Amino acid sequence: MYEIGQKIQVLPLNKFILPAQETTVVLRDKRQFAAVEDCYLMSKEVGVPFWFHGKFNVFGCSVKILSFHKNERMGFVRIRVQGKDVFRILEYSKATSEGAMADATVAAIDHLSKPVQSTEIVALFEKNCNAVSFVDHHNISMLDMFQQLDLAPELCFSIISADEQTAREQLFVNVLKFKLMLRRQRKIFEFN
Repeated sequence: MYEIGQKIQVLPLNKFILPAQETTVVLRDKRQFAAVEDCYLMSKEVGVPFWFHGKFNVFGCSVKILSFHKNERMGFVRIRVQGKDVFRILEYSKATSEGAMADATVAAIDHLSKPVQSTEIVALFEKNCNAVSFVDHHNISMLDMFQQLDLAPELCFSIISADEQTAREQLFVNVLKFKLMLRRQRKIFEFN
């Protein structure tokens, strides 16, 4: 977890990565190869700003580079990354030299990893997942729910970026109710 004002290196990828999510990324900008390899060898986390609709955002997720494969002949690097912590960028600094990565001052967003307090959200989540007997509702977080429900990046971002807890919870309740309504409609169409 990041302290407020902590600096991390930033790797702008065209991805929307959430904590615990793993994905493979191909890098073609040769200027980044050495810096990314250094982060991999030193097990340093790198910040990846959220990307959707063709734009980067002030929110992002730190990632750990799990594997690094450089293909000299074809001129690319393939890395496997795993999301760690969600953050908000407070200040961004472009790379100052050739081969360096940009860095950013960030603040951690920890409300997503805390257990959900709303019994309404937990009940709706259980209905959506048919997981009443499997869910330990005292320890499940919004991030766990995002992963189970496979929410679109736009929905996740809307919930993450809401300022107040009540606004986040109400938005999430509306999303869960909508998903339930769609599921019921699908069942009606299947049986008719």
